[in-house]
Amino acid sequence: MDDDASVLDALRRSLFRRDEVWEMHFLDSGGAALDALRTTDFDVVISDMNMPGMGGSELLEQIRASHPEVVRIAFSGWSESGSSPPSQEPLAHQFLDKPIDIRELAGAIDRACHLRRRLDNKSLRDFISTLTGLPSEPKVYARLCQLLRGGDASLREIAAVVEQDPGISASVLRLANSAFFGLARKLSSVRDAAVMLGVAHLKSVVLAVEVANAFPAVGGISNLSVAQEHSRSMLVATALQDVFDVGERDDRFTVGILHGLGRLVIAMQWCQRDGKREVTTMEQLLEQVGFQHPEVCGILLESWGIPTYIVEGIVHHHDPGRVPHAEFEFCDALHFTVAVLDELLGPMPGATRVELNEEHLKKVAGVEKLMFWRRKLEDKVGHMREEMASA
Repeated sequence: MDDDASVLDALRRSLFRRDEVWEMHFLDSGGAALDALRTTDFDVVISDMNMPGMGGSELLEQIRASHPEVVRIAFSGWSESGSSPPSQEPLAHQFLDKPIDIRELAGAIDRACHLRRRLDNKSLRDFISTLTGLPSEPKVYARLCQLLRGGDASLREIAAVVEQDPGISASVLRLANSAFFGLARKLSSVRDAAVMLGVAHLKSVVLAVEVANAFPAVGGISNLSVAQEHSRSMLVATALQDVFDVGERDDRFTVGILHGLGRLVIAMQWCQRDGKREVTTMEQLLEQVGFQHPEVCGILLESWGIPTYIVEGIVHHHDPGRVPHAEFEFCDALHFTVAVLDELLGPMPGATRVELNEEHLKKVAGVEKLMFWRRKLEDKVGHMREEMASA
């Protein structure tokens, strides 16, 4: 969607070779887009953010509410205006800058469609639909995203949002002061945490706390410990933020925190069953379910409006070679981290050990980087063990 006819004509000419692969609609208003969505199933919607009448933000918000399965891509002239895209608010899964790079746009569409095919599994969606208590988008995290959208929030305002929930506030401080972060001094307030960790990273820590609170203890599965699941996710998250440089630091942390939620969703679904529960271990449960936990996690994160690049990194982390790419990405970093930690610490109960895809990783990163990252991960695990032993 774009109200500028010349932009639509240019896109139509540039993408005409894709007619055999994609069915494309070029529309000039948000209202026309909503009308089209009522009669046609779309995988991806791409919209300019600055349109008269119904602007891009309002359009994408309506699409998010009425068609959450549709991937939303926004574009605008952020670099020309000297501003940044509103990445803190999940109106769009991805933001592109004007003038539009056709290769970048086509790549974004291809990747979005690839992810849609991966998650467009009737059995998987039927499984998710049986859940009566599927966690909703974390509320404090969502309020922080909304506050940070403007880019001029003060530390006092940021701390006030977190401190509105005393339980969340206390948990954030407890987590920030834990051995996972290894800070030089103890933090005594949420404002201290914002200063020491950075505002974007504080937002990720709030997400970690709310995610942990969203999944209560699961009874009846003999070798599942929710606390152990969250502890491993924290280790993966801090390893991703400290060892690698792909993407933004807080995004790497978020990928690590969220990557194992599918296992807990599967366990939650089993606990909600009526009648006899014959499955008693995670091994038996995962075998009975018949699909992998990253896909389950992907469905949940889509419903929360988590950006596509994070969802994609999690969904593909068991087999990053399945999604076409030539550079090192989130799915590769997560794959490497989980596989090496499985070697060092053993896989999580009931999980199959993630085998390192060295052939793929050598292509996108190179042997020297893989050796360097492995040493860093080994050192991190060693330091964590020492700190926990002395705590």
